[in-house]
Amino acid sequence: MLRQGHRPTPMMGCCGEHNPRSGSPKRHIFGGSGGNIGSMAHLLNESEITQALADLASWTREGDSLTRTVDCPDFPAAIAFVGRVAEAAEAADHHPDIDIRWRKVTFTLSTHSEGGLTGKDTQLAHQIDDLEP
Repeated sequence: MLRQGHRPTPMMGCCGEHNPRSGSPKRHIFGGSGGNIGSMAHLLNESEITQALADLASWTREGDSLTRTVDCPDFPAAIAFVGRVAEAAEAADHHPDIDIRWRKVTFTLSTHSEGGLTGKDTQLAHQIDDLEP
């Protein structure tokens, strides 16, 4: 259980059960406009997923998730990359599952609160691509 004020590490996974700032169940606020990732939380249909993957060539679909493995030049570069992704994920309030194996970093995206893939996942996938070393 997370203590109030405790911030999760990137390895804690996507959309945890508790809000690390309050200790209460996480409540996603959807709606709004512009580039707000929170406004993209409806489940994508098969056509939308296919269209999104056409623009995410390095990502694959595995069930209700998108995954990608990035080969970094070395371990410190992998850790720095994860740090940049963590900042973007925190700003978006949408957190990927991250697996670090030496210089290989695997990201898994899914909106667990919605039960599958949403625009939040595809948007964060694009951000991860932009942050790649």
